[in-house]
Amino acid sequence: MSENEAATEPPLLYTMEEAADRLRVSREYLYRMRQRGELVVVKFGRRTLVEATEIDRVIAAARAA
Repeated sequence: MSENEAATEPPLLYTMEEAADRLRVSREYLYRMRQRGELVVVKFGRRTLVEATEIDRVIAAARAA
């Protein structure tokens, strides 16, 4: 895999801010979703990250609702 190919692949993990931007909601809204159990996150030390597949799942759930 070349360096250019790696740069064009979407990330596997997003920060809460990046996930909020992708979903077009506030970061605070994502934290509330997490508290309600509607969003599964990954913790690495103090960092809270969201998997790309989880963002896709949230979109699909909203579409189905």
